[in-house]
Amino acid sequence: MSAFIIGTPFAVLDFSSFLSDFLSEMNHLGSGHRNIILDRGWWYHLRFSLYYGLGWPLLLVSTVGMLVMARTNLKNALILCSFPLIYYLCAGKGYTVFVRYVVPLVPFLCITAAVSTIHIAGLINDRLSPRVKTVLVCLLAAIIVAPSTRRIIMFDSLLAHKDNRLIAAEWVHANIPRGSSIYQSCSDAGKLQLNPGQFFIEKCQKYEAMITDGLKDETIRSMMPKSIEYLKTKMAYQEWTCDNEEGEFEFKGQGEGALPDYIIAEQSPLRDYSRPPLEVSELLTTSYKLLKTFYAIDIGEEENVFDQQDLFYVPLAGFKNVERPGPNIFIYAKESGNY
Repeated sequence: MSAFIIGTPFAVLDFSSFLSDFLSEMNHLGSGHRNIILDRGWWYHLRFSLYYGLGWPLLLVSTVGMLVMARTNLKNALILCSFPLIYYLCAGKGYTVFVRYVVPLVPFLCITAAVSTIHIAGLINDRLSPRVKTVLVCLLAAIIVAPSTRRIIMFDSLLAHKDNRLIAAEWVHANIPRGSSIYQSCSDAGKLQLNPGQFFIEKCQKYEAMITDGLKDETIRSMMPKSIEYLKTKMAYQEWTCDNEEGEFEFKGQGEGALPDYIIAEQSPLRDYSRPPLEVSELLTTSYKLLKTFYAIDIGEEENVFDQQDLFYVPLAGFKNVERPGPNIFIYAKESGNY
């Protein structure tokens, strides 16, 4: 407790905010992210997050290592395994099951896997020479980590490629005239960053009063509106939004009563994030023509495994027919005569 307070002093200094955020996160953990229900974390992390993250050999050996420690030295087993077991019970009780939630378990599972490997090495027939025993143990260790090592290499190799969203954004800047109106039928993470500072501007406009009231420095408070106005001068495109209930497009909260010049859509294996609104799908077939396509992945490849709750466009396993990170991007232009 003292270590937590030292590392997080504002949990005490601003206890009401800490408690509010803590309870909000607990509610989020229990209810599931964006109503995407996959399974309760206790079972999901075991059969998915840890299975694909570590690979089944390492997961199996690490579990055996816990049992070996409990049998040979219960005190050390309790000291080492108390945190991962309690953490797993807490993190797994709800339906928000991001794969990254099990990352804190990995160091402990690797230690127990090493304990298990050493124990197996001790069971090897003593009639074998020390050199042969060493080779066998190294071979066993290599087999245990092989699946996860392969995935790490393929994951890092994929991240070394330029993201598909950056490639598509560069094409837009080079080929679509400045001032054009654009609607992005994408998830928040799937959107192309076409206007520098767009996200900052939207947040500041939404929370400007709250932000400025909390700033005691008058110079900084006076600079914020100026910063917003300056960033607006850097806006290359009018980024429109769509009222999904009314099926109408608007710009800066003001109804335009027209269609944007271009619509950008995404496609990815993240099923609940890459579905365009029905109204937009119909418009794309009746009022727009496909202008440019940027492929990053074959979404029909069943071997690729994704975290369906997290907005992360890189597979956890498989890596089949994946050219680069990011979703597939489709850019549509409004056909002449459609307004």
